[in-house]
Amino acid sequence: MKSVLAVIPNDPLWAYIQKGELKTRYFNPNDVFEKVHFFTPSDDDADPKELGDIAGKAEVFVHPLGKLTVSRLLWPWPWVLRAAERITRASPCAIRAYNPTYGGLAAVTAAHRLNIPSVISLHGNYDYDERYLLFKHRRFLSCLKYVYTGLFIESSTLRRASRVVAAYRFPAEYARKCGVEEERLEIIYNRVDMSLFTPRTPHANDHRLKVVCVGRLHVLKGQYTLVRAMEGLDADLILVGDGEEYARLKKLVHHLKMDSRVTFYRSVPNKQLSSIYKQADVFALPMEYGGVSIPMFEAAASYLPLVLPRRTAVASPELVHDSALFVENSPKGFAEGIRRLLGDPQLRQQLGERGRKAVLAVDAPAMEAREADMYRRVLDQVSLSNSCKIAPG
Repeated sequence: MKSVLAVIPNDPLWAYIQKGELKTRYFNPNDVFEKVHFFTPSDDDADPKELGDIAGKAEVFVHPLGKLTVSRLLWPWPWVLRAAERITRASPCAIRAYNPTYGGLAAVTAAHRLNIPSVISLHGNYDYDERYLLFKHRRFLSCLKYVYTGLFIESSTLRRASRVVAAYRFPAEYARKCGVEEERLEIIYNRVDMSLFTPRTPHANDHRLKVVCVGRLHVLKGQYTLVRAMEGLDADLILVGDGEEYARLKKLVHHLKMDSRVTFYRSVPNKQLSSIYKQADVFALPMEYGGVSIPMFEAAASYLPLVLPRRTAVASPELVHDSALFVENSPKGFAEGIRRLLGDPQLRQQLGERGRKAVLAVDAPAMEAREADMYRRVLDQVSLSNSCKIAPG
C-alpha cells in the first residue's frame, strides 16, 4: 500500500489559492508521501487540479468537512467525530493538523482510532496571541471561542499528539506549558525560499523612498498605526494583503489625503512577492502578535531593514533582531524609526546585510529536509512496515 498522509489545514484550500500561497511541497516535504488527502473546514473546496504542486508529486484528494459555524464552534463534537470517521476511511499512515483546536482534536481522535502518528502545528502562543490580545482589543466573541478551546481542547490535543511542530520558538513555550515533553517538540521555521529574494537594483537619484508592509489586514497586524505614521513622512507606502481592515484602511488613507502615496495589493502570488520587496527601501510591521512572521523573513532575505514594535521578553521576535529598529508601537514611534532609516542609507544597508545573513540559516530547503526527517522518524516509531511504503530519505 502506498504511503498516505491526511492533512487538516487551517483554512479551505481555495483561501490558499486566493492569497497566492501555493508553495511547492508545502504539505508533502521532499515527497515523503505518495498520496495526500486534505480534509478542509469548508462546505465546498478547490479542485485538486487547481492546487499546483503544494503536495509535490503526491496524488491529491480534497474532502470538505463543512464550515465551522458558530454552533459547531461551541459544540464541535459532531464535526470532529465526522471528520475522524472520514479520515479513517482514507487509511492514512499519519495525520497532520495545522492548529491545536478543532482540526487538531479531529486529528488526534482519528489517529487514536487507527493507532497511527498525529502531528500538530503550532503557529502562535494561544494565551498571548489569541486570548490576551483579543480581549485587549475587545474582540469578545472571538476571544470567547479561544477561551472555550483553551479550557477544553488545546492542552489535551497537544498532549495526545505524537509530535508538536512549533513554527518558531515563541509557540514552543506554549506547547511546554501544555505538557508537551521536549522529545515530542520540534521547532521547524515556516519555509521561505530565500533564493527568490535578492537585493534591490540601485535606485536613481530621484527615486521616491518607499516603505512596504506585507501581512493580513487585521487589527493585530497594526496597518492602521503604520498609515498614521506615514502621514508626515516624505515617502510612499505599499500595503500587501487582504482582510477585515481593508475598508477601514482605505477610508483612513482617503481621509488623510494620502491616496496617491499608498498602494494596496490585496493578493500577490508568492513567487511574485520579491518584485514588491524590490520596490521598497524599508519594511515596517506594527504587529502585536508575538514572535516573528513570514514577511519579516522575506523582507530580511530581500536585504530590507525592518522597523518593528518593541516587545516584552516573552514576545520578542527571533532571528531578525539584529536587522531591525525596535520602536514604540504607536504612529509616533513608527514615524521616528522610519524617518531615521530613510535618512541614513548606510544604516539601511548595514541592517539589511545582517538580516539576510541571519535568515539564510532557516532557508526553505533546510526546513523542508527537517520536516521530512521528522515525518520519517515519527513513522519509524510505529510498526507500519506492512501497510505503508515511505519514500527513502
